[in-house]
Amino acid sequence: PVVEKAVEQAVEAMIPVAERLAAPVMDRIPDALSGPLTKQVARLAGPATGRAVRRGFAVRMDGHDVQITPEDLTRAFPKATDRLLICIPASGEDEKVWSKGAERMGGSYADRVATVNGWTPVMLRNDSGEVMDAGVALGALIQQVVDHWPVPVSRVVLLAHGDGGLAVRTGSAIRPMGERPWTSLVTEVVALGTPHL
Repeated sequence: PVVEKAVEQAVEAMIPVAERLAAPVMDRIPDALSGPLTKQVARLAGPATGRAVRRGFAVRMDGHDVQITPEDLTRAFPKATDRLLICIPASGEDEKVWSKGAERMGGSYADRVATVNGWTPVMLRNDSGEVMDAGVALGALIQQVVDHWPVPVSRVVLLAHGDGGLAVRTGSAIRPMGERPWTSLVTEVVALGTPHL
């Protein structure tokens, strides 16, 4: 207990210094990292700086995060339809997970759904933490997307991978406030490789 207390005090004393040193580069790290490496860096950086390398969820387009404003969404999705396929990867993953085998299949899954069915795929980056926190963050993001989408949204389908499905389950159980809650627009949820327990 005495040693643990001394370590805790030493880490707490280092946090302000670590945050000051890390701040200029923390926001540039997300585009350079993906997948399991991101998880490892976040695990190492989190305790020292008091925050993870990436936080929560973000809409992605062409390898970059998209701000959730009407202007930025219109610019990122010029052919937006009223039907959204929101692709939620497992934690530590981004939109690249949905492109595996794209060459062999004639395009990514999202591209094929958009072409055949006229849906608009919305790819997310997932760097969330605890399942409850992830669910709240996911629900808030989807509500912002629905509220600021270029055209009124009539239908939402959620496609989740791994523990992204747990975030969907948790986020769907929280009823958003407002006139058009995103949960009322969801017609299907598909979870691939989501742990049931």
